[in-house]
Amino acid sequence: MYNLRYHIASLVAVFLALSVGLLLGTVVVERGALTNQGTQIVKDLQQEFDALRQDNADLRAGLERDRLFASDAVPVLVSGALEGKSVLVMTNTGRADGLSATVDAITQAGGVPVVLTVASASFGLDKLDPEALALALAASSGADTTATADTVADTVTLVALALTREWATATEARPVTDLLVSSTDFRVEGLSDTTQIGGMALLASWGGSADPAGMALADAFAAMELPVVAVEAANRVSGVVDDSTAAGYSAVDDVTSPQGAVSLVWVLSGRATGYYGVRDGAENAYPILSSPSS
Repeated sequence: MYNLRYHIASLVAVFLALSVGLLLGTVVVERGALTNQGTQIVKDLQQEFDALRQDNADLRAGLERDRLFASDAVPVLVSGALEGKSVLVMTNTGRADGLSATVDAITQAGGVPVVLTVASASFGLDKLDPEALALALAASSGADTTATADTVADTVTLVALALTREWATATEARPVTDLLVSSTDFRVEGLSDTTQIGGMALLASWGGSADPAGMALADAFAAMELPVVAVEAANRVSGVVDDSTAAGYSAVDDVTSPQGAVSLVWVLSGRATGYYGVRDGAENAYPILSSPSS
């Protein structure tokens, strides 16, 4: 016979079964809901990813159009700005960053680049015969033969003054130039008897600082009221821009870009002064573009 204990056990078993059934049913329903939610989330993320991918493709296409437009616009913007003007481009051996872009920009503007390449700092004067240098300075047209040089810096200054005087006029008599060219540390390309240099682009640097001889030449050209600009590529900090801007000279820190090429020509042509580029400290990305008459 069944007793009360049996009935209680049966009822407990029934309730347990119902509870387990309800629990399992709830889990199955929740898992189904979670699965559906997960599927929807994946779809939403895929749609967002596709939209972002399309946006990126549109941006890349737009940037490429802008780049091509800027590159095509440079020759038009700089055309004739340096017509017939010779520009000294001073660099040092082993430097490739920015040199070709500088030469190309000057050429596109109708100018004539005169490339000075030095193999050591300060014109390599320590390798020259002091007496030969003194004679060359004395023979240089317009050189101050009464000046004395007590330090290497003084000598560099005297040489820079003599070189700018020799290069700013069309003459066959260039004794200081000839002496320096006779050494292995000094090479000039594009300088003829009729060349008259009307500006300077400085790239030469050593150990993170501008070449002292380059700064001396910049001072000498500036004293003759000729434009001077320090030049660097955006991917190479050589110290030239920092040293030159500290001395009050114009600078371009992204000469390999279309904007940098225009900035370089604008400064060399006298249309603008200042520091242009992409780094902190630059006044603007490029000068205000205007016609020469405005």
